[in-house]
Amino acid sequence: MKKRLFVGGGIVLLIFLLAACSMGDGVRVVQMPKTASKSLLPASDSLPGIAVTPADIMVLDSLLLVRDGEQLVICNTDTRESRTLFGRGRGPGEMLGFYDFSYDAVSRELAMLDASSQSILSTCIDSLLSDDYLPSSVRRSQLLDVPMLFGICFAGGSLLGVGMFQDCRVASLAGDAGLGYEPYSSYAPNAGDKESYQDNILNQAYQARMDYEASQRTLVLACRYADQLEFIRDGEVTLVRGPEGVLPMFSVVDAGGFEVLAHDRNERKGFIDLCACRDGVYVLFSGRTVADENSSFGNEVWFVTWDAALESVYRLDRDVIAIDVASDGKLYAVAADAGIYVYQLPGA
Repeated sequence: MKKRLFVGGGIVLLIFLLAACSMGDGVRVVQMPKTASKSLLPASDSLPGIAVTPADIMVLDSLLLVRDGEQLVICNTDTRESRTLFGRGRGPGEMLGFYDFSYDAVSRELAMLDASSQSILSTCIDSLLSDDYLPSSVRRSQLLDVPMLFGICFAGGSLLGVGMFQDCRVASLAGDAGLGYEPYSSYAPNAGDKESYQDNILNQAYQARMDYEASQRTLVLACRYADQLEFIRDGEVTLVRGPEGVLPMFSVVDAGGFEVLAHDRNERKGFIDLCACRDGVYVLFSGRTVADENSSFGNEVWFVTWDAALESVYRLDRDVIAIDVASDGKLYAVAADAGIYVYQLPGA
């Protein structure tokens, strides 16, 4: 269900949006309620032995895609059979720096970002599932010659490009399926007394995980160092600020004559991962400080509706780093012990 975004691009769409888009106007701020129903959610199932170092997960009905280190693994959740789709290497269908992947349900295209070559591998997932799959069916599409980009997402067959500076927040939007790329965005929320800092510093401070929900024509950003969501639709931005009040804490230091961001050890982490669905957004919340062990993990999954209401909080029985939700209401999570666990969401 998840259509991962994280930073990458389509050349034609990207160039057009660079000239046409900005995100300084049309911002609405909404505060989440301070309370929500909370419930403990124990794992109902597990899928052992799929991956050694899983980092990301995506559910396609009965299929599970897992980024395991520098390879992509597929698992049939019915038969529990798994195999490697793409590994590390220089040959056809291989990558030296596999960083992120995305899937478009309309075209059934699977795209994988190779950060080492700044290129995208694209193929129809049907070819991967056939017995006579040939790696040569994979198409390699070069990205723009710009500072290193990270992350991709498909939206209705269009490849979206966003942000910079390694997992940066979005810079601009146009239409219902288009993101622009700007190295220095003029818009940064919650800047406070840090308004004098350069935009690239603020962009890094407000870096975000991203997902796109086609039924809502909405891009969602879940800030990593704030309990803040951003709903972006038709150029309009809604900031949804959470009840925890987490904000980025950082210093600006000199590195070789350039000002760079340095995270504070007491800075709390906000949303670690997200999954945008038809009814709302599931976000994984950490709340731990940068200095804490497993600070990039969390055990609370918040469900926020599209009208910005915090409807439910599910407390998982273990720490996880990545989540996705299937159409049957099962939540799949990558845990700190490298296991993949399944949770049945109430009412699904």
